[in-house]
Amino acid sequence: MNSKRPPKGFFSEIEVAESIGVSVEQLRSIVRRHIVQTEEDVDKIPRAWYQPSDVVMIRMLVAGCPAQ
Repeated sequence: MNSKRPPKGFFSEIEVAESIGVSVEQLRSIVRRHIVQTEEDVDKIPRAWYQPSDVVMIRMLVAGCPAQ
């Protein structure tokens, strides 16, 4: 788990997951399916910090995804 506070203006994965109403694991799954482009990037997901525009984009992906 990422215990460091993200830089000002950024959100942790926990904050993003809570704001869009999904679990952290569901958030990671969404990011893996729709955003990650290389296998190297998969390892960076738990350390990711999200900008407000990232949160909007992920919220749109969740809204367009069928319930799982």
